[in-house]
Amino acid sequence: MGESMKIKFQNHNNSWIDDKNDLNNENLLYAQKILALLQKDRSVWLESNLNIHRAEKIESHNSMPSLYFRS
Repeated sequence: MGESMKIKFQNHNNSWIDDKNDLNNENLLYAQKILALLQKDRSVWLESNLNIHRAEKIESHNSMPSLYFRS
């Protein structure tokens, strides 16, 4: 069974990306996609092969977006 991690996520722009990074790098694009989903109040289920298994909208006002890692 995978692990979960509760996070509090605030809206961010891409200012966290260092200018020296290749903006077309597969890992960076993956991170941006995950952060974009979290910004939209979605919990995200990740797989080890750079795939997003599932993303679900958080409906409860008492819940926060979470990351889940499938092994």
